[in-house]
Amino acid sequence: MVGMKLISTSILVLALTAACAGEPLLNRPGAVAVPSPTGPGTADTAEIAEQARVELADALGLRPDEIEVGSIESVDWPDAGLGCPQPGVAYSQVVTPGWRVELLAGSSTYFVHTDLKHQSVICTERGAPAFPLLPVTPADIDDGQPWMPVD
Repeated sequence: MVGMKLISTSILVLALTAACAGEPLLNRPGAVAVPSPTGPGTADTAEIAEQARVELADALGLRPDEIEVGSIESVDWPDAGLGCPQPGVAYSQVVTPGWRVELLAGSSTYFVHTDLKHQSVICTERGAPAFPLLPVTPADIDDGQPWMPVD
């Protein structure tokens, strides 16, 4: 009797798991998130580019109309660091669809990397943060005072 209950419970668990799983990922070797030909989600590229321009303008102290959009492309970032990880920060290891916006400000080129939820980071061409969260470490400050970040 106990053996029948164990078998019945196992079959029920397998059936529920199969019903909830949808199309099994195991049947698609190497499956990764692939953006649609028009880009991830239903985002409007003009809106994404304008948000990137405003963000860079704020960071540089410029007007958005002083910044030109070079290009915009949909990408799958390898993790939640959006291809531009901040030093010392851990990121979720999940493919993250988003956008890479190339912006021109004067003679400098910047890249704004985004996800689909409006998280973004301003990067250099080499994928390093253009404006690191902490440009110095507490050990770099040797003035004898307690270290406190200031906005």
